[in-house]
Amino acid sequence: MGDDDPPADGQRDERLVDERVTLRVRHPVTLANAARQLFAAARYRPPRDRPAPPVLVLASRNDRPVRVECSKAIAVAWNCSLRIHPYAGHDLPLDDGVWVAEPVRHWTDGGGA
Repeated sequence: MGDDDPPADGQRDERLVDERVTLRVRHPVTLANAARQLFAAARYRPPRDRPAPPVLVLASRNDRPVRVECSKAIAVAWNCSLRIHPYAGHDLPLDDGVWVAEPVRHWTDGGGA
C-alpha cells in the first residue's frame, strides 16, 4: 500500500490521527475562541427561506456540538434532502468520508433532490 492509498477497511488512518493531534497541539482552541463559538451557535437562527440552490443536509446521530434534531428541523423548514449517519461525530467527512461521498453522489445524480 502506497502513502496516498486509503487504508484497508477496518483500519484507522494513523497519519490522519497524527496530523490532527499535531494541529491541536500547535493551534489549541483558546477559551476565548471557544466562548465566541458557543455564543455564536446559541444565537444562530437559520433563514426561514431555503437558499436558492438545492440543499442536501448531512448530519450524524453522534454529533455532540450540533444535535441531529437541529439538522432535521432545517431540512423540514427548507423542504430539502436529509441524510443521517448512524454513528459518526461532528467531523463527518473525516469520520466516514466514504459514507459522505455516497449520498452526495446519489443526490448530485438527481436521485435525492
